[in-house]
Amino acid sequence: MESGATPISLDSISTLVIAIATVVYTVGTILLWVSTKKTTKLMSAQIQNQINSNHSLSTHYIINRHKEIFFEIIRNKELLKIFAEESNNSQSNSKRAILASILINHAHSIFIDYNNDVANREYMDSFESDFSDLLRLPFIRNRWMEVRDFHPADFRDFVATILR
Repeated sequence: MESGATPISLDSISTLVIAIATVVYTVGTILLWVSTKKTTKLMSAQIQNQINSNHSLSTHYIINRHKEIFFEIIRNKELLKIFAEESNNSQSNSKRAILASILINHAHSIFIDYNNDVANREYMDSFESDFSDLLRLPFIRNRWMEVRDFHPADFRDFVATILR
């Protein structure tokens, strides 16, 4: 050992080790916090995507049930007769109204998929164009005027924008 060098005391080494451990622990805690925050944000986004997907699926289920009922009415002459009489329509006009409702509900279903980011928004313009063409058909437009209040406000607003 050199004669001018001061020996390092055990207390100094202990203090240095504690200081280094404290810095390492603090940095590790900060990194863990950042990682947890990112993971929480990602999980929150995944949960929201799942909620949106479930909403789309449940809407599809309901719309498909309506479609099945509508097709059963069209196929069953007795049911169609009752439906037409109760609607104060001819059977032909009743079939036309049912077809229009099926197509409007189908468009609503697609709209929900785009709205919930379940469908690729890249194709939204194409859907709007197709639906606009559909709404130009008088029997579809007339049926929309009859049933629009049964649809949610966001879909009504969407249709109103298309009709302008």
